[in-house]
Amino acid sequence: MLPRLLPALALAVLMTLFTGLPSSFVAARPVSSNRMLDLVNNVRNQHGLRPLHLLGSLNADAKDHSLYQADINSVTHDDNRGGGADRLVREYGLQPQYWAENVALNHGGEEGAFETWMNSPGHRANILNPQATHMGIGDVDGYWTQVFAKI
Repeated sequence: MLPRLLPALALAVLMTLFTGLPSSFVAARPVSSNRMLDLVNNVRNQHGLRPLHLLGSLNADAKDHSLYQADINSVTHDDNRGGGADRLVREYGLQPQYWAENVALNHGGEEGAFETWMNSPGHRANILNPQATHMGIGDVDGYWTQVFAKI
């Protein structure tokens, strides 16, 4: 019986010892992309704008940038790995005609991040940009990224 319990016990010990691992080793909180999409599209509708559509590659890009922010423990648009629209072309084969990014540090879930962006003129302008057709969303440990593109 004891040999069967050893792997589980070892795992529990390791998990306890390594709680300080970089955030890329920590599971990201599940993000409701659809909830954020609803928040964005509701406000776009109030301004007479077309709704946006989620795109898996934009979600992946947004999550990757959120991981990067969490790893460096800083909210940033910069990405020394070569991020932004260039990464969409390189990693996903997309050729966006328009691209924008919102970032935030907020632990209030989708509503909290959305409120933060709507209270910032530049971020609000990205949400309400009529050129955008698609969106992606990512959150890792409260580091949020929202990517907009015209595809």
